[in-house]
Amino acid sequence: MILIVNLNLAVDHIVEVDDLRAGEVQRSRGARSMAGGKGVNVARVLKTLGERSLLLGFAGGRAGDLIESGLRAEQLASRCTRVREESRTCLIINDRRRCEQTVINAPGAAVAEAEWRDFEAAYTRELPGANLVVINGSLPPNLHADTYARLAMAARDAGRRVLLDCAGAPLRHALAARPFLVKINAAEAAEFEATEFQATPLEPAGLEATEIKWTKLSDMPIAEHSDVPVAKLSGVGLPATNFSDADFSVAHPSGADFSGAARAARRLCEAGAENAMITLGAQGAMLDFAGVRYKFVAPRVRAVNSVGSGDAALAAFAAALRQGLTPQAAGALAVAAGAANALHGAGGCSADEIAELLPRVGCELGQ
Repeated sequence: MILIVNLNLAVDHIVEVDDLRAGEVQRSRGARSMAGGKGVNVARVLKTLGERSLLLGFAGGRAGDLIESGLRAEQLASRCTRVREESRTCLIINDRRRCEQTVINAPGAAVAEAEWRDFEAAYTRELPGANLVVINGSLPPNLHADTYARLAMAARDAGRRVLLDCAGAPLRHALAARPFLVKINAAEAAEFEATEFQATPLEPAGLEATEIKWTKLSDMPIAEHSDVPVAKLSGVGLPATNFSDADFSVAHPSGADFSGAARAARRLCEAGAENAMITLGAQGAMLDFAGVRYKFVAPRVRAVNSVGSGDAALAAFAAALRQGLTPQAAGALAVAAGAANALHGAGGCSADEIAELLPRVGCELGQ
């Protein structure tokens, strides 16, 4: 079982518009509400990949009722700690013409001391049954920035690997707990570097001054012993799909400069992370694993909604770790899942879509 900590759960209210124009009165094409939060997206993709997970977080008021009922309807296992204040509702406006999403995140409900103790007790009870722990998302507004550090340390003391996705002060504190993997995006990596290393520039012989030589890797080995749908993502045993070359294409020669991501990943490892992944949206991802750098170039997709693609990537990486796949295969699976998510958003990708994209992920080894 993979234990997911998403403290600041939400109701996501998604509004569809043809052409968003700020400052004007417009009509929507439709709207819907669903359980939301980064951990919820992770749980959806883990379920798609055949993994058992348990989601822990806070829920309060009518919004909290909607979150819990939504999770039950999707058959996503959860243990929500009830709080007196109302859970947050976040607004996502999907611009169909531009295929862009405007996201307005509310701060969330404050957590009382007794409510936090209830959550800690639930977390401690569930840790022994977990293979991995995923901690992601923002903190409720009144919790201390070291909250994730304390949760990660408890998991580490219990012998559980922690995969962490957060930013800002909570990330800087949590690095002291030496999480097994930190996964952040390019903007969060830039923020981390600006705050953590502004007074400690690299020496001339450091990473910035060293050109990384990349060697193309052609195969994405999947562990033969794997017994869940992850193992089938080489294409064996999956039904035929109806995707055309207009929907997907092979990984393209990327004009993007991955050196900044490589530097940020290495600095995260120097600051305490055992391994680090920087997701780069449509470009792919950079993985620094056991001192080896992997550059993954994402396949092109006809993106509809990219919200949750980083969460999909984290979920796929967690599933691959639990199955004992190689770092190369885990990173490729993560990038394929992130790209597949962009076809729907919010963790709505299918195993077939991930399978179709997996062999189209490009991988190079840095030296």
